[in-house]
Amino acid sequence: MSVIGVIFDFDDTLLPDSTTKLLAAHGIPTQEFWDKAKGLVLSGYDPAQAWLKLLLDDIGPGKQLGELTNRRLVEFGAQLDNDFFPGIPELFDDLREDVSKYRDIQIEYYIISGGLQPIIDGTKLVRKGYVTAAYGCRLAGDTADGYLQVCATLRHVYREDSIFIRDQQGAKTCRYTAKASLSKSSRQLARSSYTLSEYDLCW
Repeated sequence: MSVIGVIFDFDDTLLPDSTTKLLAAHGIPTQEFWDKAKGLVLSGYDPAQAWLKLLLDDIGPGKQLGELTNRRLVEFGAQLDNDFFPGIPELFDDLREDVSKYRDIQIEYYIISGGLQPIIDGTKLVRKGYVTAAYGCRLAGDTADGYLQVCATLRHVYREDSIFIRDQQGAKTCRYTAKASLSKSSRQLARSSYTLSEYDLCW
């Protein structure tokens, strides 16, 4: 059995940026936040490290994000279920139906994101099993239930032998890149975005 691994970015690919929504929900000026992050990147920070540093700076007693925990991030992710772009999650079912017409081939979906994994885990894509697995950045506290204080995991994709679907702004070079708007119907996207001739799964 051959496996087609389709890897999606999360923010600005499947739905509007979830971190921006988290900031706005806590009254943090989003443009100012991202301008500061850009400044850190220009000074030498990795992009993910830059915004995670700023996020951690706003977490804690008396700070704007308060005593934010991973559990609360999962709960916030569940609030985003109606924010996915048109055609999501129907796209996942449509592609799986198309692939089912071929013998000895199955399709699996993964999310690899520079965003926060607990938010992704809270959404219906993970809760309802649309994706096989999701990987993102993780923060941690002193205890499992403690408020977030440190960066535990950063996620990136470097391999070039995958189908990796992401937003235009953050696009990396991949052998297969689906350059299509997710505002199209899922059926149109499934038929027009890419041609598969080799199959590989990576993360």
